Amino acid sequence: MVESEDLKEIIETGQGMARFLKEQCVEHVFGIPDGHTLAFYDGILKTEGIDHILFNDERSAADAYARITGNIGVCDAGSAGSMNFPVALSEAKIITERYEQNLRALRHPYHHIKPTLPMPSGGITPGMVEKCIKEAGNDILIGSGGGIHSHPDGPISGAKAFRQAIDAVMEGKNVRDVAKEKEELGKAMGVWGSGKTKLIE
Repeated sequence: MVESEDLKEIIETGQGMARFLKEQCVEHVFGIPDGHTLAFYDGILKTEGIDHILFNDERSAADAYARITGNIGVCDAGSAGSMNFPVALSEAKIITERYEQNLRALRHPYHHIKPTLPMPSGGITPGMVEKCIKEAGNDILIGSGGGIHSHPDGPISGAKAFRQAIDAVMEGKNVRDVAKEKEELGKAMGVWGSGKTKLIE
């Protein structure tokens, strides 16, 4: 009988990422190599059935690929290219089935990689905190840029609005009711309601 410890395979993080993408039926990754992503590229090279396509506008390439084929579009970027991502994320539609699949995958042990915190992001506003916690649980990391920095009264008020929304949910209160009492949260809800960030004209 083989002990379970003998079945474990030690793999590098980049290769683990590539294998995970392959398991999600991803065949192509679009992007430009960068010093920060070299380990990921090594992983792609060592994984059959997934390849990298060099592309200047990686997010548009991945988006077009997904729309045309119906498959998952994946792009990567280093420090410079990542500046292209926020707009695409805020415009992205949430596909419930894929969202729930990602939540399960992030919490599932994968070889030697420990479960990680789900991170809802991409246009998240204070009005979406209740939805995020309800669907993903308390152990999450909410990623918000525009929802903080685009607050009508500036980023400090944006951060306060998020804190007020989080406190409300954790205390079992209705976020809309608390928004009537808290100025920062009230203004954020007045701009975005319970939806994603968008340009304020």
